[in-house]
Amino acid sequence: MNGPAASRASVDLIQKLPAAIYTCGTDGFIETFNASAVELWGEAPVPGKTRWCGSLRIFRPDGSPLPADQCPMAVTLREGKAVRGEEIVVERPDGSRRHVIPYPELLHDEDGNVVGAVNMLVDITQRRLEEKDRELASRLPFENPSPVLRLNEGSIVGFANPAADVILEAWKISPGEEAPAEITALTTAAIESGEKSTVEVNLHGRIYMVRIAPVTSTNSVNLYFNDVTELKQAEAALRVTEQRFHALATNAPVAIFTKDREGRYTIANPITCATLGQVESVVGRTDHELVSKELADILREHDLQVINEGKPVVWVERVGDRQFLSSKFPLLDADSAAVGVCGVSVDITARAASEKLLRESEEKFRTLANHAPVGIFLSAPNGDSLFVNGSWCAMAGLEARHALGTGWTKAIHPDDRERVLGAWDEAVRAKASSDSEFRFLKPDGSVTWVQGSALRLVDSEGQPAGYIGSCVDITERKNTERQLERQAQRLRLLWEAAAVILTAEDPDMMLQRVFGKISKLLEVDTFFNFMVNDAGDGLELRSCHGVPEGELPGLARLEFGQAICGNVAARREPIVACSIQDSDHPAVQLVKGMGIQAYACNPLLAGDELLGTLSFASRTRVAFEPDEIEFMETISHYVTVAYLRWRLVENLRAADRRKDEFLATLAHELRNPLAPIRTGLEVMRMAGNNPSAIERIRSTMERQVEQLVILVNDLLDVSRITRGKLQLRKSRVELAEVVRSAVEASQPVISEGSHRLTLTMPGAPVFIDADPHRLAQVISNLLNNAAKYTDGPGEISLAVEQEDSEVTVKIRDNGIGIPAGMLDRIFDMFTQIDSPGGADYGGLGIGLTLVKSLVEMHGGSVRAESDGSRQGSTFSFQLPVMIDGSPNPTGHAEAANGKSARHRVLVVDDNEAAAETLAMVVELLGHDVKVGKNGKEGLELAEIFLPQVIFMDLGMPVMDGWETARRLRQQVWGKDVLLVAVTGWGQDEDRRKTKEAGFDHHLVKPATPASIRELLERPASLS
Repeated sequence: MNGPAASRASVDLIQKLPAAIYTCGTDGFIETFNASAVELWGEAPVPGKTRWCGSLRIFRPDGSPLPADQCPMAVTLREGKAVRGEEIVVERPDGSRRHVIPYPELLHDEDGNVVGAVNMLVDITQRRLEEKDRELASRLPFENPSPVLRLNEGSIVGFANPAADVILEAWKISPGEEAPAEITALTTAAIESGEKSTVEVNLHGRIYMVRIAPVTSTNSVNLYFNDVTELKQAEAALRVTEQRFHALATNAPVAIFTKDREGRYTIANPITCATLGQVESVVGRTDHELVSKELADILREHDLQVINEGKPVVWVERVGDRQFLSSKFPLLDADSAAVGVCGVSVDITARAASEKLLRESEEKFRTLANHAPVGIFLSAPNGDSLFVNGSWCAMAGLEARHALGTGWTKAIHPDDRERVLGAWDEAVRAKASSDSEFRFLKPDGSVTWVQGSALRLVDSEGQPAGYIGSCVDITERKNTERQLERQAQRLRLLWEAAAVILTAEDPDMMLQRVFGKISKLLEVDTFFNFMVNDAGDGLELRSCHGVPEGELPGLARLEFGQAICGNVAARREPIVACSIQDSDHPAVQLVKGMGIQAYACNPLLAGDELLGTLSFASRTRVAFEPDEIEFMETISHYVTVAYLRWRLVENLRAADRRKDEFLATLAHELRNPLAPIRTGLEVMRMAGNNPSAIERIRSTMERQVEQLVILVNDLLDVSRITRGKLQLRKSRVELAEVVRSAVEASQPVISEGSHRLTLTMPGAPVFIDADPHRLAQVISNLLNNAAKYTDGPGEISLAVEQEDSEVTVKIRDNGIGIPAGMLDRIFDMFTQIDSPGGADYGGLGIGLTLVKSLVEMHGGSVRAESDGSRQGSTFSFQLPVMIDGSPNPTGHAEAANGKSARHRVLVVDDNEAAAETLAMVVELLGHDVKVGKNGKEGLELAEIFLPQVIFMDLGMPVMDGWETARRLRQQVWGKDVLLVAVTGWGQDEDRRKTKEAGFDHHLVKPATPASIRELLERPASLS
């Protein structure tokens, strides 16, 4: 360590001084320092970089920080005069602090110029501690944790601190009593001599060092007890350890030695002496006295490195023709300062030769292994890796140097690591071979599947020598197996999904169950099912999973072209979106806000018809594999089939319902004309020779028979058309004649409803090839329909328009209209529209079916249009036009005739014929009778007439029979009225409803005069 401020001689002198000494240049940077300074600072400063002091931090005695540029050395150099005797505190790297007094002095060259400064740091830490101890000892004897006693006159216990209770208890005395004789003998002698002494005392198995301190001024003695039991035990153990060490060193087959800081041997076992070529002991001698200077310098350099660095070092050292592996470590004193070096040297001459041969063999092995097409590795008996070849590194994505030891385990896939290492550790413990399949996870994220095999190696004595193994890349095989397994799993899931899809009755339940089966396989957490709404102008959400509750209102409807599903519906093509969270595409923003990463949407197509869309999405993966997308498409096809099945089933159920409704309606419609016919017969029998009554009833019966004929003819026509038996008698017909015939047939119905019919005909005749009777039936049915479903007085128009080779007939009304959802089904068999006011319009629901069938049989087409409820309707049909033609006829009918005692009877029925017939029966039976045409009119009449009996129909316009009955029963005068329902509805459910509404009896049309007479004449009925 040369510096401009010191010569070599001064450096040697400084190094040998026990005090911390260092020098600085004029710039304050440390140039030289001795070992004591390093020991004091706790680390060596860096010459030319560390300034003014080698300590990390400097403090004043009161603990406040002292800036480095204000320390004594800095002040001395800056002010050009020595600053001595000012105590400072230096802090070491381990946090401990030392109290020192610096003595800086300026250094001059031969010309008297200042070239630097030298500083000696005197460590007074121990002195400060002793002063503190003395202060504490004088100030706090009572608080001393060790026993303290004062014997007055050398024998009587005058003072004992709390810790001394154990001493008094052992002596079996109390304060004020005399101490044991063996103690008083010592204290008396101390008082006489006035000198302090220390003795060892054994009390109840504890060993104390007792400090006897006479106080001559008070003729007393202070006794300070220090329990050294553990110390004595440690000293005894240390002596045993030293004896064992000497025995070990003496008999060890390796060289064991210790040296002091000057390099003198302090311990050297026989092997050490023999290695140095000495028969006698070498203790007290240095290597320079025993071996060549060249070797001695090397050994001394190694020793000093250990002492200076304070840590163990291993070298290979050669002594003569022998080669030794030497491990040297520092010998430390009580202050952890290096005071020497200890070494163990093993003769590795033979081993070195063997290692050379082994290296040559290993080199050959490595050359072979590195060119092998499979991964090859070598492991130690404990399982640590010793060697891996290039193929292994390529498979694992790890450099060979990083794979040594346990480094190779880092390349194992985290999901396989515990299993593989557990099996490997078990093989190592059992000293057995190992075989397993696992994955390497490379830094780039790719995975390599390998078949790893390790064969146990043994040495010449049969002891474990390690493992040699191979890793074969089986990635392709695993991918194939995985693909086959996934295909099998998907096929299984498809079967399970198909079972759910084809048996479930509820779409939402089906989709939730299907999603539950496939979500884990596809790693999806969300699905959306949108279906085309009834209006066909957008999508509505039918089912979903994994959608936050707050997002549902915004998903209730999507426009075509909106978001991903709307685009799929508009294009009718699948869309797959990946890495959505990184995308700014407008279509993905809706699902991006839900945290979705990957999204696959498929249209649900039945031929050319779009039913809706089905989407699957994931928040955890950014993309789907092609086979997964194909799987989702298959599921979507299955769901499409399910929706078609549900629609078919629903259509069948609807048809079945319409059939039941038709049969019930047919019964009702048959009863309506039959009731007045049957009643008329009874009236005719009771009228006897009353010609006017008989004529009235005959006329009524004639009209009802005509209605029956029309009804039965319609049924027969539908049956013939359905079975393909209806024959058209076509001829060249002028359309105007057909229209006039149809209007004439429908005029009574139109007039009855007080409607106004407007006809618009083309200027020139229009000829068509048609069956005039059937075509008139078509137009008449449409006119009747318009009159029937228009509340009077209404507006009905019939317009005939010719355009090129087609003629269009349009019948328009301003009636109740057709709901949008019914337009596609209005021509289906048995279909009827519910009245907005709940009125019963009658009919079987077959008229429009006949219209459609007959028009199509004429080679035309029919269409229904309406803007909705209360907006009226337009029915139109087109037929091909001919050059000329002529008309054709249709129609015919038949007829049938009854008496009662005196009560006020009210008949309420919207069917005028039925009401008149029933009123006539009641009148002939001798009662006062009035007739109301609907429920509202009936209530108004009843309030004035106060009837005792009311016969009331149920299905009436304005107010139906059930509501009329409920309101009547709320009136005081209506509570005791005998209320009889007279209706075409006769099922159990109908009877239950009439009873709940307040009716006393339920008669099914046609009600016989006998049953009416029985009710009117039964006393209990009128009580």
